[in-house]
Amino acid sequence: NSASAPQIGYRVWNGSVWGDEKYYATLRTSAVVQGLQSAERPASDEIGVVWIGDDYAISATKWDGTTLDSGSEPAAAFATDVARGTAGSPNTGYQESYGITFETTSGDLLVFYGVEGDTFLELRGRPSGSAWTISDSLNVGREIGSMSVASSPISDKVSIGEYFSGGGHA
Repeated sequence: NSASAPQIGYRVWNGSVWGDEKYYATLRTSAVVQGLQSAERPASDEIGVVWIGDDYAISATKWDGTTLDSGSEPAAAFATDVARGTAGSPNTGYQESYGITFETTSGDLLVFYGVEGDTFLELRGRPSGSAWTISDSLNVGREIGSMSVASSPISDKVSIGEYFSGGGHA
């Protein structure tokens, strides 16, 4: 919702009709939301949502089956300078240097992202029913570019495909 930063606008389908538009006021990012991804947790009503603002800050929360849950946001933005590879706004569609998924068996919500000028793939995670306590980094040797994240439907394995800023695939 670019008219009133920082908010995410959404509607809920009840099986028959779309509900009225609702707004989630983001707590850890303060700019207009320019990029957003979501992931569904299998066999549940939960949906993870990650977003970046036009100031390149990144945060996430969880849909609990009824509403976006402000209690599910981390204590602070994960980063304030998400990798973008080229100058310009993150909504250009050139690259999404972040991704979100749920592990299938544990239910952990995982967010992956790169930081501008850095060569590390960052991971932040929220175990099912807990706070954002998972944190890890992997040096991939070059700045992160576009990425796609997917979970195995039968295990907690996660696949990440990425295109490095400056060319090349992982």
